[in-house]
Amino acid sequence: MGNFLGSIGGSIAVYAVVTYVGNNAENNLHVHTMRDITGNVLVWESDDIVEKSNGKHYFLVEGKVADHVIVEGEHRTIVTHCDCEQVGEVHKIFGDYYGNIGEEVQLPNATASFRRTEGTEWKITGEYSLVTPESEYRMIVEKGDYTFILPFDSIKRIKPKETGKYNIYAKVIGYTLEGDKRATFLYPTNVECKNGPFYGTLPPFWWMMGRM
Repeated sequence: MGNFLGSIGGSIAVYAVVTYVGNNAENNLHVHTMRDITGNVLVWESDDIVEKSNGKHYFLVEGKVADHVIVEGEHRTIVTHCDCEQVGEVHKIFGDYYGNIGEEVQLPNATASFRRTEGTEWKITGEYSLVTPESEYRMIVEKGDYTFILPFDSIKRIKPKETGKYNIYAKVIGYTLEGDKRATFLYPTNVECKNGPFYGTLPPFWWMMGRM
């Protein structure tokens, strides 16, 4: 059940909920069992118990992958050196995530808005790697219960609350949060501007190299 996250020795950032806290009698450490936003299991041992570790709060968990193990058919990613930042209460976060990593997405005649990326918002669930894009702007599309985010570098000056219509072709590369909504992070393969402002450049060289 579930999948392993990241590669052993690599760094990951994962949005997760702490589902159980037990104790390791051998080393007297607290054992946190967590599930990420797609149901994969992480296990982390620490001296301290994560505040509000009651299954009702989302955390951005950043750490190192120590091992991958299978217990009773369940895939578990063992993580160490974690930093857990509370990002919201589960019942106050709305919407659904869309698709699986690598899945192609088409959003015809989509209404999109743009805003600047703030702080470390480029972090998405999964392994830190060259294919995790940093960008100056985010393109935000809402379709029913789904929110999609695409990274863009500006080729013109952005205006507040600027919107337009687009045909979007992209791939799912991760999941994140957009305010109080679950959001699916896409990487654009082609964006056709029907009307409104256009942002973006060709994928950077390092991103293309990471896909080869």
